This record gives sequence, structure tokens and C-alpha cells, in this order.
Amino acid sequence: MKIALFEFDLERYPICLQLEYAIDKLTEGHEVTWYRPTQTRWLNLDFQFSRLVNKITDANNLSYALNQLISTFENFEVKHLQSPSMPYSHEVESESIQKAWQEVSVRLRDSAPCLSHDQSLANKFKMTYSKLYFQAKKILSQENFDEIVVFNGRFLCHNAIWQSAKDLGLRVVFLERFNLDWNTRYFVFDQPVHSSVYRANVMKSFLETHPDSHGSKVIAAKSWFENRIFNSGSSFTADQSQTFKRPKEVKTVISFFHSSEDELFTIGLQPIYWKNQFEAINSISKYVLSRNDVRLFVRLHPNLRYKSSREQKRWRTFAERIGSEKIKFIFPEESTKTYSLLLQSDKVLTFGSTIGVEASWLRIPSGLMSSALHRELKVCETINCEAELFNFLDGNWNYEVSRFDLYAYSFFLKLGGQSFTYLKVNTNGEQLQDPIYSYAGRSLGSSRLLSGIKRIEGFMIQLSRRMRSINCQLDHFPYTHDHIAG
Repeated sequence: MKIALFEFDLERYPICLQLEYAIDKLTEGHEVTWYRPTQTRWLNLDFQFSRLVNKITDANNLSYALNQLISTFENFEVKHLQSPSMPYSHEVESESIQKAWQEVSVRLRDSAPCLSHDQSLANKFKMTYSKLYFQAKKILSQENFDEIVVFNGRFLCHNAIWQSAKDLGLRVVFLERFNLDWNTRYFVFDQPVHSSVYRANVMKSFLETHPDSHGSKVIAAKSWFENRIFNSGSSFTADQSQTFKRPKEVKTVISFFHSSEDELFTIGLQPIYWKNQFEAINSISKYVLSRNDVRLFVRLHPNLRYKSSREQKRWRTFAERIGSEKIKFIFPEESTKTYSLLLQSDKVLTFGSTIGVEASWLRIPSGLMSSALHRELKVCETINCEAELFNFLDGNWNYEVSRFDLYAYSFFLKLGGQSFTYLKVNTNGEQLQDPIYSYAGRSLGSSRLLSGIKRIEGFMIQLSRRMRSINCQLDHFPYTHDHIAG
């Protein structure tokens, strides 16, 4: 089998994942061609100076690793993507505009970028998508590849590769992790990675076909939930230390667990009834304000701290407007334990957050008010309109959660995927947010000098984004996403 694998200036995990996959295929005797971009400026990516320094000094030793593969495997080849010379083409106008604004949201970490102030950035991404699409199409039409490998398929560069291969009728596979806590495991997707139907089928099939006994599988599935809720939690909750105190006079505590709004858009999860979480919380507030013994707690995701200042301001303004004695917001920087709040909740509502699945495991009524990657599993009650929301909050919970689907969910996250074999990871790498990998005795991490340069660049990028927030009135001319991923 002849395989094409495209590398771009991504973070450490995707690069190492691509390297691990390439080595695995080479040892199986397949031919692998690794495509590298020779220039980054035409890709319009951040951290351009540190990437230039990295290229000169090879601080991450990726070139060393690739040269090791060249000398070890006759069936491995590295080729370079030159900066495309072709002009922008209107053949992919709609796709390039959509992906450009999606990429703007990703880069700015903003769910509603400004059509006015962010237009120039979107135009650069639109040009990049078009050029890369046609360059990839030209390459792939000239070579006889059996498989095209991209990372994720959601981000602009790899999406352009995916679309060009798809238009040529070529097979595309997506490398990704099923869970953010997977640092030494990965999964090869045969379908777009954010297909909830496909994910559900993968999880259920894995549980059904795994050779372990039924009892062993149940124990493993239970242990994942118990460890997640009562012990380690997730990487986002690691620094939370304060126990949630339930108000004594309150009969019903409703908790809404917020998700990153920009990520919902860029993943392409279609809204069902409410366009966004602001509308969803407004509907919940109507119910809460009409009852004397009910309180609503909105746990804003800890990751909101790292979103754009406009995104943070958007939520703080909203919280100031509707917050009251009966409606409390728990802000990202607060140390209130997410799982402590969960355990004290009588009803849980989510807009895609996986904590809704964990609520169901605890037999807490769990309502899903939007699409989610776990939507096709029977683990949360889907709420399709305001009337159903009020019935869910007012009545008894009659929804039947599938224990099999819960087991399938946790069992796969505990044992599924493919473990890294050829790349080594530093101690406790499974638990770290960004572990250091090594290959052939050489670290694939950045040097201290390069890390320092990148921090300075990061500060300058953040400063420029803050200036954009100051100059741009909040939501005065927002771009509206159409929620279509690829």
C-alpha cells in the first residue's frame, strides 16, 4: 500500500502521532511519503519567528527522526511542499470562506469573530485554503496513493488536503485521539472524526468484540468513571480544590456545565433548538425564576480563561445581566470543584459537555440541549425545545439510560485506541497536558531558548488580540457560523 502523510506546523502531539503512525506502517512494509511544507509564511500561522529558529536549529529534532527513517526504511521518502504560485480560485469559494472563518475562530479563540476587524485575517486563510487545495489536488492526481493521512481534518490546512483527496475519490484516514487525556494513544478514523454516529458505533463495537470476560469489562468500565469523578478528574479540573456547598434551603439544584462556544462551532455540532448556550441558559432561567425553591448554578468551563478577551467579556457581561440570588455563575478562575458541584446536583444540563455522561452514570437526571459527540449513545436525554426542557426540570426522570452504552463509552476511553510503540514518552506522560516525546534517543521537545522565544511571541500575539478587542465593540458585527464541519 502506498501512503501519503501530510505534516504541518502543528503542536507536539499531532506531529509525534504522525511520526508514530508512519513508523508503524513502514514496519508493516507499506510505502510512505511524508510531505513537509518548506515555508510557513504562506500558511499564515502564528509563531513565525520561533518556527524559523526551529527550522534553522532543528530544536525539536524532527528532521533527525525523519532522516533516521530514511536510512532505516527503503520504502520511506520525504518530499517538500513549495509555496503555491497559483492564484486564488473561485472554484472552492464557499468552502474556503467557511473554513477561513472557522480557522479565525480557532486562532482567536472567539466564537463570534468580527466581520469587520477580522476580515483581513479571514482573507489570508481563504487564500491559503484555496492554494493548498489545488496544490494537493495536483500532487495527488499525479501519484498513485492508496491512502491519504491527515490529522483531524477540522483545521484549515488538513481540511484542504482532505477535500482535495475526496474530490479525487481517494481514501482518507484521520489520525486523532478520542479523548484529550490520550497522550500516548491514538485512533485511526475511517470517517470524519466528529461524526457522533461513527463514534458511537466504534465504542459499542469495541466493547462487544473485546476478548475480556463480561465481568472484567464491567469492572474496567466502572473504574474509569470512578477515577474520573472521585479521583483524578480531567486535566481541566486538576487545580480545583474548593468543595461546593449546597444551599440548605434549596430543594432543587440545577447545574448547567458550559462548553467552549468556539469549539462547538468549529467541531460542527449542529444546534437542535437553541442557537447557542446564551439562549439555552436564558430558557433555564425562565424556569428557575418561576420557582421559589430552585437554584441554577452555571459552571463556566475552566478553559474559558484561555479564550479571547472578547469571548471572556461576552460571558461576564451575560453573567452580570442575568445573575441573581437564584442564578449563580461559577467563573473559570474559581477553585470550586466541578465534580463536587456535580455530586450535589439534582438535575444536570449540558450543551455538549461530556460531564453529562458522568451525571448519567451517577443516576443524576442529565439533559442534553444540543448536539454532542456522545449524542448517538443512549446516555443523556436529548431536549429538543423549551417545552421539553420544562418537562425535564419539572417532572420525574423517565428516560432510560442504556448501561451498555455507558459501559461502551468508558471502556473505550480506558482501553481503546492504539498505544504508542516506537516513540517514548517522559514519566507520567499520560497525565501531562503536553508531554515530551523521544525517538531514537533524541528528544522531540523544544529547547529552553526556543520555548522562551515562543513565550515572547505568544505575549505579542495575545497583546495584538487584546488591542483588537479594545478597538472592536463587542459583537457589533459578528460572523455567524453555519455549523458545518468540512
